[in-house]
Amino acid sequence: MNAESIQEINRAIAEACGWRPSRSRFQGFPPNKPDSTLLYDAEYYPGYWENLHACCEFESKNPFLYSTALREILENHVGKTEWDGGNKKAFYFITATAPQRCEAFLKTLGLWREEWK
Repeated sequence: MNAESIQEINRAIAEACGWRPSRSRFQGFPPNKPDSTLLYDAEYYPGYWENLHACCEFESKNPFLYSTALREILENHVGKTEWDGGNKKAFYFITATAPQRCEAFLKTLGLWREEWK
């Protein structure tokens, strides 16, 4: 995946989480701190694609659709036979990568583009 695509993904997630671009900076309210504002240079959005901690910001939004989308991604990753085995499903959810989580979140919103794959 190229850096431009990663930046587009991070921006799409940031905007879906309520971050808004200003004239020269990107600003928003971090989770659990609505009285503060973080400013980011326009080039640097929160690094969801690279950082599991950043993914926490969106994982609680629409949890049923998100977990369904993540399950489909994980099932495709490990294979239907392995997934249907059943005893490792929780392990796969816990160890899902940041990119897998980003893809699942954007799919729940209809914002995922297949060229990002």
